[in-house]
Amino acid sequence: MPDPANPIRRRYDRIAPVYEWLEAPMEALALGRWRRALLARVQGPRVLEAGVGTGKNLPLYPPGVVLTAVDLSPRMLARSWSKPGPGTVH
Repeated sequence: MPDPANPIRRRYDRIAPVYEWLEAPMEALALGRWRRALLARVQGPRVLEAGVGTGKNLPLYPPGVVLTAVDLSPRMLARSWSKPGPGTVH
């Protein structure tokens, strides 16, 4: 039986190198402000981020948060590894 997630995984793997560039206009208009406001309210100590993508949220978590980050796309997840995290990222 084919894995229904494969087309989605392939799509995100394909756009991973340019994903942040593609989202830059929306990030500048509103998403960046909302992202910072939301993540400033995280109270850990443990957080699961499902769909971490390129890791744009990682530098915004409060210090001391133990974060588990997962993503369907291996290429998106690999890009997230270059971002600084809140302390401990699994």
